Amino acid sequence: MDYKFMKNAHMMVAAPTGGGKSYFVGWMAEKLYQAGRRFIILDTKTRNHIGLVALKKLKLLKIKPNTQYDYWRLINYDQVLCIPTERTKTKELITHYRAILDTIFAAKKPITVFVEEAHNYNPNPHVPD
Repeated sequence: MDYKFMKNAHMMVAAPTGGGKSYFVGWMAEKLYQAGRRFIILDTKTRNHIGLVALKKLKLLKIKPNTQYDYWRLINYDQVLCIPTERTKTKELITHYRAILDTIFAAKKPITVFVEEAHNYNPNPHVPD
């Protein structure tokens, strides 16, 4: 299957636990990688990303607690995977991911953004954030 179905698309991948969501997102990222397209994956879990980490040009950024980052440096990479360390709390991670997204959008370079576990980004469904 060609990656073109993802061009200029907004989509949500939903399934129960164990339904293959992360596998599907990984597959989509690999297709973008093969096509030389830019992407960033923001994951809230430290899950196993063996297939993606094996990609030669992929930048792996492990978000550590109480650490400052220069997110403008991420703009220099075409493929990025961001994950927390075991000690990073979700609330702090979300703060980092918001800063990453702000930087990406300010850079105005086309990029596919994957937001894993998106429900963690806004804990109150009644308040838009």
